[in-house]
Amino acid sequence: YLVPLIAEANQRLKMHRELLDDYHQVAEQYFSEPDLSPELRMMYLTLRRGILYEESNVQWAEEALAVLMDLHENNNKST
Repeated sequence: YLVPLIAEANQRLKMHRELLDDYHQVAEQYFSEPDLSPELRMMYLTLRRGILYEESNVQWAEEALAVLMDLHENNNKST
């Protein structure tokens, strides 16, 4: 049961890293000027929420993957 879970965790980690990279590219492309209009500041605030959300997903997926890998390795040692 661990192998499919590890595969799923890897896939989710990849997806969230890609989204995070995309969000960082958008931030750099559209919001790098220091004097943004109020409208752009609000848009950037929304983008920052997405960035923080994806950072948290990446962190959790990395942690989950580490636990799953550890369980898998320990399971293989006992058999």
